[in-house]
Amino acid sequence: MFEILYNALVCTYNFNETSVSGGMIATFTSNRTVGICKPNQLPIGFFMEDYPTENYYASSVTNFSQVRIAIGIGEYRTDIHEEGFYNINDLLYCNPEGKITNNLLYKGNPIVGIVNYVENNVIGFLSIFDNLESINKPVVKEKIKPPSRSKNKFNRYTALMRRNK
Repeated sequence: MFEILYNALVCTYNFNETSVSGGMIATFTSNRTVGICKPNQLPIGFFMEDYPTENYYASSVTNFSQVRIAIGIGEYRTDIHEEGFYNINDLLYCNPEGKITNNLLYKGNPIVGIVNYVENNVIGFLSIFDNLESINKPVVKEKIKPPSRSKNKFNRYTALMRRNK
């Protein structure tokens, strides 16, 4: 099950693999052709339905099927994910089967989304499609510089004192 709660765009692309489940992650494999995304590949979106379906279109010239891909930033809900425990704010990555996962083994790969809903083996998430390395960096504390000393002991405080005299 793959459900769109909010999505910016749905596009149709050629698909040259044998089958896929709705909710798996898609990536480009050639000109306007998509396939199942693997770790270290750039994700572009999610397959919207299971393919092949009863009424899919297969071109006799190219042997491609036409598939619909949900692309861009959106909010989704799915039960197609790697088994495991998911928590709110977990970062999501792509596993070798093209399913979303929060497994830290894939940390450093492009981030697919962030979990915002967990219930009964269904997770909801916001798509990100980015590599948020800054999330993993520690916060650097800025050093507070001492006030600079001015020449002739003239600063804003002394200026106000002279003005009031």
